[in-house]
Amino acid sequence: MWSAGAASFALVFVDPAADAVRTGREAARELCDRAGMPVLVGDVVGDNYESPADAVRTATGVDRNPDPYHGVHSLTPDAREPADRLLEKATSWQRMT
Repeated sequence: MWSAGAASFALVFVDPAADAVRTGREAARELCDRAGMPVLVGDVVGDNYESPADAVRTATGVDRNPDPYHGVHSLTPDAREPADRLLEKATSWQRMT
């Protein structure tokens, strides 16, 4: 679990249009789907999430394993404002529509 002072490492995809926050395997599956990959690819990536997560961890120099957060969660009203501010600052190539 996350603790103060520790760098958290997890794949998180915030989707304000769907009022959803996808984490871990579910974020990976959603990103594959939005990239137009076949469902089978998304399922393989999601089911084997630890392998691509390990590659990202190594490439970014993070020295700990990804946190085990997986699922689809509601985007709460308290989280919507910071998510909207972040989206406003994103350039067009960073936005997924």
